[in-house]
Amino acid sequence: MSQYDDEYSLIFRVTGRPDVVFMMADDRSADTGYGVRRINPGRPLVFENAFPDKFIKGNFPEFIANIMFDGTSRIIVNEQIKTYLENFDINGLQIYPAIYKDIHGKFHENYWFLNFYLHLDCWDRTNSEVYEDEKENEDEDYEDEYEDEYEDEGDEEEDDDDDVDDAWVDEIKPAIKKFSLDAKVLDNIPEEHRLLIRMDGLNRGYIFLHKRIVRFLERIKATGYRTIPIPKYVGGMENYDE
Repeated sequence: MSQYDDEYSLIFRVTGRPDVVFMMADDRSADTGYGVRRINPGRPLVFENAFPDKFIKGNFPEFIANIMFDGTSRIIVNEQIKTYLENFDINGLQIYPAIYKDIHGKFHENYWFLNFYLHLDCWDRTNSEVYEDEKENEDEDYEDEYEDEYEDEGDEEEDDDDDVDDAWVDEIKPAIKKFSLDAKVLDNIPEEHRLLIRMDGLNRGYIFLHKRIVRFLERIKATGYRTIPIPKYVGGMENYDE
């Protein structure tokens, strides 16, 4: 076990309530490659309810939370959280304007997308546990098909279609059961630069929050999320009620 395991928690959408929104980006936003590359300044990202019929048929309102999720590793946060995060120089994080469009067509502004255009492979291969069957811990949420396949491209122009096709890698990445973080990697990164980590090298994306961020979210009573400390996490438990 690494000393860093006690410093970090994983963040997921809240469970156990029917009004929790599963977001998806509209077509123009999806075309930006959000979540895997830096976004050029321009139109805010627009997210919608991925399952509007569920809310219409159930006749219950959407839970418009402080933190909302598109899959596992793509998150929007409100203005208060964005302002706090701007105090730090977090590696590979671009905070980009976002809007949530609810099922009635109302635009909820003052959201910000946490765009992790750099991902960090810092899980310890020796002390972590993986599932033997890589499909055993697949996310029950949808994940966009380009997850994990692009390298950081900085401010370069978007590749043409042929280059994008070449970026797909037929690689089976492990599914995690128990995490331990690699001290050899994190020792070389100042704490401020790693307060948020988007993990690389696995079959799905995970976001890790340093305890300083966790304490802030608890202090302001942020809504829409749950955190699981690394020592308590077992792969897949985020899909079940707390």
